[in-house]
Amino acid sequence: MRFFFALMIGLASLLAGCGSDIDSADDLISAHMAALGGHEAWQAIHTISSIGTYKEAAFEQVHRFDQSRPNFIRITTNYDEATGDFGYCEGFDGGAWEYSFKIPVRVIGEPARALKNASQFEPSYIDYRRKGFQARFRGRTQIKEEEVYHLQIIRERGAVDNFFFDVESLMSSIDLGRAPFHGEGAIIEIFEKRSEYRPVAGVMMPHKIEQISGEDTLARLTWQKIEVNQTLPENWFSPPLSAEQKQFKRFRSDILAGDLQDWRGNYDGYQKTALGNLHQRLENELNTFGYELISHKRYADAIQIFQLALSKYPGSANLYDSLGEAYLLHQDTLNAVKNYRRSIELDGDNQHAVDILSQIAASQN
Repeated sequence: MRFFFALMIGLASLLAGCGSDIDSADDLISAHMAALGGHEAWQAIHTISSIGTYKEAAFEQVHRFDQSRPNFIRITTNYDEATGDFGYCEGFDGGAWEYSFKIPVRVIGEPARALKNASQFEPSYIDYRRKGFQARFRGRTQIKEEEVYHLQIIRERGAVDNFFFDVESLMSSIDLGRAPFHGEGAIIEIFEKRSEYRPVAGVMMPHKIEQISGEDTLARLTWQKIEVNQTLPENWFSPPLSAEQKQFKRFRSDILAGDLQDWRGNYDGYQKTALGNLHQRLENELNTFGYELISHKRYADAIQIFQLALSKYPGSANLYDSLGEAYLLHQDTLNAVKNYRRSIELDGDNQHAVDILSQIAASQN
């Protein structure tokens, strides 16, 4: 089953204001910071925790997004605020990581770069001189019918950050960029629009974010709750312990406390869990690679990868769902239906497969 995720990078570029006599970088930043609520109010914020609804096509989940100074981040999906349970999370604690199927993994490459960039709590234009940066005012322009002021910050080694502020409100209203689809897929152009700014602890923050590529809306995120300076659990920005790590921690603690009654049985349970998680990790790697091929429109190759994965893990409803999607994209409806049905046989709660089969049936009537 495809796990939908769009990297959320908008919250680090907050702020708003209004003004008309803008003709320099310092004028723009000064007016912007005033509308933000003031430099002092911004500096008083050390953490931002947001909970909201993320929509991508027919897919919808509750996401939680946490940031902390100077550069820590945690993104949690399928989040249950009442229990704290979740489906997947990823973050940056000095190194990038992902946590899927209760298995933590340190990541490298493009996903790690994206997480590191997203982890920057404060946009580079705030106190840019103190940071050793330079600012360049690029004037007023129009991007996708949005009238904006364009500000550039030149960082170390000539790296350039581009910021765009609405000319009426001076909100940090849009971002332009290029990123891999779902972290590891084909590079796509992304237009991100932020709106519905409201004050939180005296600082203006966007409550709605849209990501668009071409004419297609990739995702919408609406924050229902934004809180600042919350007391977060210890090691919140580091990957959670895996199931076997938790078991071994209990095993070790019991023995150190002198409890040796069932230490062999407890270790056997830990070993069984560890081996099961290893198999799950290997399955996940093949599944992710299959979707990387799909992002490059190599549907026939993706089918072969999913088939390879199923030869190793024949009881995986997740892989049958993925294979069904690949067949559907490859215009092979017959095999798509066959694999979606098999996924449902293995996992009766797979509503995604049920919905796809209903859509196929409706299109054939």
